[in-house]
Amino acid sequence: MRIKPVFILTVFIILLNFVYVAGITTKLDQSTYGPQDLIKGNLSVNIDGIPAATKLVLELNGQEQEYGIGQACSTTPHSYSIIEANIANPSIIFDSAGTNTNYGFDLNTESSTSSQVTITSFNLQLSGAQKQLYPTSPTLDVNSDGIIDWEYIGPLIIENGNIKYIEVQPAYLFSYVPSLESSKPLTKDIEYCENITLPLSSSYKIKTFVKAINPEGALKARIRDINGNFIYNSTGGKAECLIERTNSPSDYAWKSCELNNSNFQFIKQNKNYMVCVYSANTTSGTHHYYMAYQSRSAVNKGYICSTGGGSCSYANELDYFIVADYGDFTREFNADASLAHLKDIVNTIGCSNKVTHADGNVHCVIPLKFSSKSDGIINILNPSIGFNVGSIPTLDSNPISKIAYTPKSFNCEEPAEYYFDIDFPDFLTPSEKGDYELTIELRDGSSIISSKTQAIKVKPAPSVFVSYPKQVNLNYPVQFNLTVNGESPFNYSWDFGDDNKSNLKDPVHVYKNIGDYNITLVVTDKNGISESTNLDISVMSAKDTLHYTLNSTRSSLTELSTNFNSAAGSTAEVIEILKLKTLMTELTFNLTKYEIEFKEISDSATKSESAKEQEYSSILQNLLALRSNVPNKLDVLSITYDSKLNSYNEVPDSIIPYGSSGSYKQDVFELQDGISVTSSAYSVAMEFLDGGKEDFRLVKKLVTITINGQDLSIIEYIPKSTVQSITDKDILTPGFTIIEQDPIIKWPANSLTILYKLDPGSLDSLIDTKTFLFSGSGEIKSKFENEPECGDGICDIREEGYCDMDCRPKYPWLFFAFLALLVVVGVWYIN
Repeated sequence: MRIKPVFILTVFIILLNFVYVAGITTKLDQSTYGPQDLIKGNLSVNIDGIPAATKLVLELNGQEQEYGIGQACSTTPHSYSIIEANIANPSIIFDSAGTNTNYGFDLNTESSTSSQVTITSFNLQLSGAQKQLYPTSPTLDVNSDGIIDWEYIGPLIIENGNIKYIEVQPAYLFSYVPSLESSKPLTKDIEYCENITLPLSSSYKIKTFVKAINPEGALKARIRDINGNFIYNSTGGKAECLIERTNSPSDYAWKSCELNNSNFQFIKQNKNYMVCVYSANTTSGTHHYYMAYQSRSAVNKGYICSTGGGSCSYANELDYFIVADYGDFTREFNADASLAHLKDIVNTIGCSNKVTHADGNVHCVIPLKFSSKSDGIINILNPSIGFNVGSIPTLDSNPISKIAYTPKSFNCEEPAEYYFDIDFPDFLTPSEKGDYELTIELRDGSSIISSKTQAIKVKPAPSVFVSYPKQVNLNYPVQFNLTVNGESPFNYSWDFGDDNKSNLKDPVHVYKNIGDYNITLVVTDKNGISESTNLDISVMSAKDTLHYTLNSTRSSLTELSTNFNSAAGSTAEVIEILKLKTLMTELTFNLTKYEIEFKEISDSATKSESAKEQEYSSILQNLLALRSNVPNKLDVLSITYDSKLNSYNEVPDSIIPYGSSGSYKQDVFELQDGISVTSSAYSVAMEFLDGGKEDFRLVKKLVTITINGQDLSIIEYIPKSTVQSITDKDILTPGFTIIEQDPIIKWPANSLTILYKLDPGSLDSLIDTKTFLFSGSGEIKSKFENEPECGDGICDIREEGYCDMDCRPKYPWLFFAFLALLVVVGVWYIN
């Protein structure tokens, strides 16, 4: 048989494709990933016979990356080389927005065995070229480490004689409009601060929502770093300003002041700072202002600092109405800039890149990575560096050289007759969930030599919420409570920031040293998808924690007393019902006692510090327990309604004994002339001093009995549409018996006030609750026990005349069917 050439060609092409497809091997660690996850695994490609110019191309959901095949065999580390040394006043040229890494500091150390180079003098001036070549927002990264060491700030933009300010969006505030739900008295000793990301600028406007309460005292704002340290301006003074005020007490209003210094050096890029407000009074404890705050924020950023300096402590999930605007500025580099502050940075870097130059000397190269957001030119003027190599002083008046950077690469022989393996390149999954296909191709120019696909599934990463105290005392157990949504089972990895770790879901950890710690939590679901969460916690001594808690409790009680005494309407009624003033009085009494004990312990000269800490801790735990019962915020809604039986049809069916007729309802209804009921219901939302919250419905019924009789009871009927069940702790009026968890509750028939709590819900549904008199001892309870069930096929004696299905006459249907069959057979036989 003759084989056609077309068939031979087809077979050859199939075999060729098979060989190349088989040459790409992927081994992924997992096939399911989270959004923007790094794909993990490795690639193996047979490069035997493949052109050296072949590229490895990865494509996923329109994202494409290209890798050189010829760079995948042996590793060569990155390196620098000197193209031209000692260039006088070079120009940094940007053809478009981007970076320029053509130049660097070049310190000729004269010796391949030289010790650390120490900079003794430093001069570097930068200048923008002519106007049409001004670069936009240039920056400098020394040593290409990703840290911006200089960023240009031009003159502030002035509009109508004033600085043009841009608002920093206060995303930390639940509502930008102050609700005046709470306020803090501003005193000399405490600063209230907000953790705010401040953009680059040389001028900031600090604003706060305050009320002046007397015509004396000054109000100031200032900026600290994230650790609570003061920020200083170029003249050595603290970065602070005096907030405008009226000459007499006023209502709440936004007040502001400007921090304006063209030589600010403390911000090089967007970074978090503490923006603080405090009262610059001369007398400790004197209140001159109140400042609004809120406690329902999505991300709490509030802190409390001592005006004398030092670290700041987390403010127990509070946010203050402190915001900052930044002054807009010219971004074109149109003026000279001195970079003398780079001296310390260069000294810190040292000689990390040593290059042997053609002159035979070993040079220390520190690359300069300039960036610009437009085309343009930057001129380097009169650079000079004085440095010591060991004890030998050197002055280099032209320390800038043109350099070339060779990145880390792979080097392989050609032709290569083996497979090369590489870890999977830096390739991210799509941000949206779904099923995708990863394509891996070998391309020689526009020709695809080989191709392989791999299925990739993207699923949401686990969502993680951690509840924990942000501020704790030393040697005290800290409970972390974790809520995770996603695909279980989950693996947990906690790093508490003090070299201790845990794999538990809800670990308990004890910190043994005072300080601020960063906690890292990684939650991994069943698909291997991880979510990383960073948390901060501040560990204070028991003394410091107790001192702060005593002061904040005293301040809160002063405010709480005012609020309770001025409460009216339904709020005043709930305060009375729940005896909240009694709880506040108890806390006030104990607080005074604890303040005295704190002073006695502090003044003791005979007790050791460890013994004092134990006593401080004991007082603190007692105080925290009392704070957990006293609310600092109370929201109440109320309704009044009629819950008395107004017709016999309103008598609940569930209290009628089995088999009773409608006349039994009439008998119950006739008793109701002897009872009067006044009903109220409240929706209550409380926030406690310890940060806890409780929401519930409160029912109050004033019951008056005007008849006497044997075996009379008051029945409270709550339908399941209102609540499924009730427990003893929910009923605040003693002497009750829970007849059923339906629920039905019974009290002896006396005039009384019925009080009980229910889960949060609609107040309107409480209208269906009924309060009525009932006659008969034990009848209600007995009827619920061994209650007959209609439809079970059993005719209980109590079901006769009530459950027709169970108690209707039974007929022997099988017997009749057998007789019919006999008749049919008999007729057939006779015929």
